[in-house]
Parts: sequence; structure tokens; C-alpha cells
Amino acid sequence: HFQRKTAAEYLAWQGKLVMEYKREDQFITHNMDFEWKKFGADIAQDGYSYGVQPDICHAEAAKAVTLAGTDIYHPGQDFLTGKEIAFCGDSIRSLKKDNYLVLECQAQAFKYWTPYPGQLRLQAYSHLASGAAGLLYWNWHSIHNGYETYWKGLLSHDLQKNPTFEEACMIGSEWKQLAEKLCGMKKQNAVALVVDNRSLTALEWFPIDRNLSYNDVVRWMYDNLYEMNIECDVVDVQSLETEKYRMIITPALYSASEELLASLEKFVQQGGVLVSSFKSFVSNEYLQVYSDTQPHRLHTCFGMSYNQFTEPGRTTLHGHPVSYFAELLNLQGAESLGSYGHRYWGKYSGMTKCSFGKGKAYYIGCYTSGEVLKDLYRQAAEDAKIEVPSVQWPVVLRSGVSRKGTYLHYILHYSEDSAVISCPWKKGKELLEGKSYVQGERIELKDWDVKILEAEE
Repeated sequence: HFQRKTAAEYLAWQGKLVMEYKREDQFITHNMDFEWKKFGADIAQDGYSYGVQPDICHAEAAKAVTLAGTDIYHPGQDFLTGKEIAFCGDSIRSLKKDNYLVLECQAQAFKYWTPYPGQLRLQAYSHLASGAAGLLYWNWHSIHNGYETYWKGLLSHDLQKNPTFEEACMIGSEWKQLAEKLCGMKKQNAVALVVDNRSLTALEWFPIDRNLSYNDVVRWMYDNLYEMNIECDVVDVQSLETEKYRMIITPALYSASEELLASLEKFVQQGGVLVSSFKSFVSNEYLQVYSDTQPHRLHTCFGMSYNQFTEPGRTTLHGHPVSYFAELLNLQGAESLGSYGHRYWGKYSGMTKCSFGKGKAYYIGCYTSGEVLKDLYRQAAEDAKIEVPSVQWPVVLRSGVSRKGTYLHYILHYSEDSAVISCPWKKGKELLEGKSYVQGERIELKDWDVKILEAEE
């Protein structure tokens, strides 16, 4: 915490110095990146943006800038999902509650990421769909010596035209035509997913499992929302404004102050829907474990408690394997949404639902399959009066409001296979091709395709 705070104070000092000389038409930005997940040899310069940055708190650092900036890297080719673009974008956008600048994103990069035809364009529009104001590629041309020699740019080492460069030119041409409509789109999400650096640090010192980190839990809970096309803001716990949301999700929110717990309790009491995972509400803000019933204070809200947890072994939940960690939940007014499949742990619940005041509180006490988590999300979304689209990943839906007040709906197709969906919106004009669609009409999608519908009255 001290190191993160010191770094943020240093950036604030720099920002203050620059502010004295900044013109009104200029902005101050900084490249806020994410946890880096390597996948190659130790010496190799590779990896991608994965989860919450451990070494600085973005919410504190963002106070030094007028326009949030970021770099976002992600798997490509057959492993391109759009998840990293969406997660990182939803996080950076929430820092200033405004549009942001992608200061770095991949062009050709590594051998694993040389984009298939259409992927660079899909990636670019995915950034806009999350609220980006624009993007810059790393880098313009592949460099000829140094550590990042094979982190390839738009141009290869021969500095000649190539398919990636030509696709970037196409993106630029389209954006020149559509910038007035697409730039500055704002998001109005009803769901917040809460992240916290203190909880991340705590679970580095006291790991859930050697193969399950804090960021793994964050991404598990985020990625399943993403696949269901439930949009959310990824909000730092320090910046959470509960009254702005109908549903709040807390992945492994280990550290929680009394003030935060009171606000979450009030949120549910007044009609909100809270969804929390195992390892939530264990300690105070100084990482001292609370000495009373777990989860601290909110056990009444959740209608359950636990004082033991276990390695799952052969345990299942709704027939799906439980992995890494399981809390043994005792019902105290909650409804069980599933007991463990195990000779000895079968008397305990693995996930619960409880009415509290005007709202609902859901708790999942173990790490299990995405299918089980999605079933819980469907119930929670219904309670929060949030519509879950019938369209699911690999077709991704992202929406927002344009500068002139019209709704923009992005359809992002993360697959090499063609697909057909029914138009989910009342009426809209597709901006890239000019065709209009009405609700229920067939929309045909090619491999790695993009459609953008502007709502029409």
C-alpha cells in the first residue's frame, strides 16, 4: 500500500508541474497498464494484459491526469476473444467516468498474434465499443535492434506495405468517415464489478491456491458476465458509488472496511442485488482478519455463515467440478442454490440466495464452472431487472450513447465461422454499410465481423 501510494503521489506531483504550462486544448495522460501474464520463455518479451495492476492503484494514479490512458494487449488468432479489451476498457473508463485513450495496442506483435484478416479491425472497433476515444499502435514499424526487436509493428522490418498495415489504413479511412458519430460515446451500465488492490496484496501473501490468484477470480467473474453480454463498470473499491448501480459484484473482496460493509448492506436493504464470491469480507482495511462470524457483518444479509473451508478434491456443484477452494456454508435464513456433491461436504451449501430488505444477496462459496456461475448471474440479473440478451459470446453486444444522444449498438463477432442473429433492438441503421434493421430481422455476420447500429426512432 505504501509503495502504491508513493508512486501515485509522484505522478500527482508531476501532473501538477505540467498543469502550470498546459494549454486549455491540451490534456495530461499516462499509460496505466495491467497485470502482465507471460506465456513464453523467461527471456522472451511476451505476455498480455490480464487483471488488476498489483504495483499501483489506478484510482489513485488517475487523479494526476485529465485523460485516462492505457495499454491493452491480448491473445490473438484462434485465441482472440475480446475479453481483455473489454475488461481493461471497462476498468480504465471507470477511472475518470469518461472516455479514455488506448496509448498502446498490438499491431503484429509476436508470432502468436499475427492477425487473421479482419481481426485488427475487430479489435479496433472493440476498443471504441468500450468507450475509447482513440488508439495508438505499438509500434509504427518493427525495430531493428534491442529487446523488443520481435515485438512487431504495423510495418515489418522491411518497412514495406503488408496486410496488417493495409487493414490499419482501412480502419483509419472508416473512422475518418464515422468519427463524428462514434467518438465520445458514453456508457450507462447497471452493473459494477468491484476490484481492490489491498485484497490483491492480501491474497498474494495468503494465496487461495498456488494455481488460483486474486486476478483469476476477478477474471472468472468478469469473463462470464462478458460471455452473457451483461455489460459492467470495473470499479475500484475506493470509487464505488453504490447508488449508481442495480447490481454489484465483488470477486474475492478479502479486505473490507466497516464503512464499505455498511454501504453494501444499505445497498441491498434498499433494493440492490449483491453477488459476492468466496474470500470476500474477511479482513479490515489493514488486512487484520475479523474475529467474529464470517462473512463479517454481511452474514445476516447473505443469510449464511461459515467457519471452515477446504481443498475440494472430488467435490462437485450441480455436477460440475469444484476446484482450488470451497467454503462450507451453513444456512441461516438463505435459500440454498446448490449443495456440494461429496460424501462429507454434502450437508453444506456451495452457493446461496437471500432476501434482505428490498434486495437480494447472492454468495458463491467455491470456484466452479462458468455454467454454474452463469446460472447464478441469470437469477441475480432477473432480480435486478437487468435483461440478459439471448445472443451470447462469440457474438458480443456493447452499447452506449453518442454525443448527439442516440444509442449506438456494437455487434462484435469473435469467430471464424459465419453466424446469424436476430436484431435485438427496436430499429437501427447500420453505419458501416448503411442498411436499416428492425427488431427480429436477421443480421448476417461474417468471420471476425463488425456491425454498428445507430438507433432510429
